[in-house]
Amino acid sequence: MTDTPARLTFGRSSRILNAKDYSAVMRGRMRFGGDLFVGHLKVREDTRQWRLGLIVPKKFEPSAVRRNAVKRVWRDLFRRHLPALENLRAGHDLVIRLAARPGIHALTPLRRLCQEEAGVLLTQISTALR
Repeated sequence: MTDTPARLTFGRSSRILNAKDYSAVMRGRMRFGGDLFVGHLKVREDTRQWRLGLIVPKKFEPSAVRRNAVKRVWRDLFRRHLPALENLRAGHDLVIRLAARPGIHALTPLRRLCQEEAGVLLTQISTALR
């Protein structure tokens, strides 16, 4: 038997898929903000599973390549933080919205900036749920 960690995936059950669910989360009172992103959080009583929804509007990031890079960074960090989040509380829906123009044109610095901001936002959420 090998000691490799379980593969962390981001399947359909980990995503918020429809507009009704997005609206319900964004109407909630739990809100966290940073320089670039705003996070909305809503408790789900029915399950312990966390779900993530991402909103990256063309208004703030016109390039599809860079919008997808921002989403990829968030999904990766969410996967990494998921075990810790699930240990804190029951299931929640988390919607992350890009709320400002990043102002960086190169892809690698954009990813780095998003990782830093996402780490701060996820730490804020973890601290608030304790």
